[in-house]
This record gives sequence, C-alpha cells and structure tokens, in this order.
Amino acid sequence: MVLPQPIKLTTKSSSLGPGVVLAQSRFNFLKLKNATITAFDKEEKHALLKQMGVSETYDYRQINYIDQDVTYDYVFDLNCVIKLRDVLKTV
Repeated sequence: MVLPQPIKLTTKSSSLGPGVVLAQSRFNFLKLKNATITAFDKEEKHALLKQMGVSETYDYRQINYIDQDVTYDYVFDLNCVIKLRDVLKTV
C-alpha cells in the first residue's frame, strides 16, 4: 500500500496549524489498516483532505455526522466542538 505523500504546507494550508500534521499521521496509520476515512470539514478544505488521503469528504455545515445513521471505528475531532457523549453515539 502506498501512503499519501506528506502535504506541502503553503501559506493557505499553514494557517490550519499543527493539526494538519497530526491529522495526516493519523490518516496514514488508518490507511495502513485499510480504513475508509471520512472527513467532515468546510468544503474549502476538501481538496487538502483528499491530498492527505481522506476517502470521503462532507461539509459539516450541511451534514452533521452525529445525525447520520452511521457508526465509525474512530473519530478524530481536532476542534472538539461536539460533546463527547454525542460523539460516542457514533462509534
């Protein structure tokens, strides 16, 4: 399996902070386990997420992953906006 190359931070992407590097390391780990990675973020970040190895992207302003009838093996929330008790309903 070939992992995505580390992203090259540009002026635009570097404003995302150190979370980008942390997220990509998590994504690479999950890819090694043949995981399907689904990301919920602003549509403007979808291209960057795809470059990082994300399989599916959704705009969280349009779809709340907690309201979907889907369970996930792993939830990685950089901003921790959603309460933990709600996140636990999805795993």
